Amino acid sequence: MLYKMYLKTFLLVTVITVSIFSQEVLSKDNYSTASASFLGLSYETVFKKKHGVALAGGASYWNKNLNYEIGLHYNNYFNKKSMKRKKTGKIIGTKLQNWGPSIKFLSTENTYPDENNNKYDYSAQYLCVGLHYGKKRIFNPGITVDTRIGYGVPIEVTEFKWRYNKPEKNAKIVEKITHVFSGLIGGVYVGYSF
Repeated sequence: MLYKMYLKTFLLVTVITVSIFSQEVLSKDNYSTASASFLGLSYETVFKKKHGVALAGGASYWNKNLNYEIGLHYNNYFNKKSMKRKKTGKIIGTKLQNWGPSIKFLSTENTYPDENNNKYDYSAQYLCVGLHYGKKRIFNPGITVDTRIGYGVPIEVTEFKWRYNKPEKNAKIVEKITHVFSGLIGGVYVGYSF
C-alpha cells in the first residue's frame, strides 16, 4: 500500500511541475529533478550544470518487517553527451554521467527461515559511507531516467539483534550477509527535471 502513496505523490508532483515549469531544462545552469522508484523517492538540485546534491529515501513493509533508508549523495557531473534518434539524427535529450560520495542510513528487519522452516526475526541499523556512479538521461522537455550504483562501508548504528531467539545454525552467516549487503547503494528513478 505504501508504493501506491508514493506513486500518487509522484504523479501529482510531476503534473504540477510540468504545468508550472515549461522552460527547457537543458538550457538552465541550475535545475532540480524530482523522481520516484518502485519503493522510494529522490530529489536533486544541480548547480552550474556540474554539481548536484540528491536526497533519496525509501521504505517497505512486508511480512510484518519494516525496512527503510535515507541517503544523501553528491553528484559531480563529468560527462555530457547528446542523445539522438538513429533515423533522423534529431536530438531528443542529454545523457550525463556522474560520480561522488554517498552517505546512507539503513534500518532493516527481516526473517530467516531455517531448513526446518522455523522462523527467526532479526533487525539491524547501519550508516554506510562510500562512493557511487550514475547516469542521468534527460529527455526533451524534462522527463528524466536516473540510475545510480555504488557501495558504502557499513558501520553498525545499533547492534544486530535476533528478536526472540537465535538459530543454532547459520546465525553468523546471516549477520555477515546482512552487514555486507546493507552497503549497496543503487536505484533506478523516473521523474521530471525542471
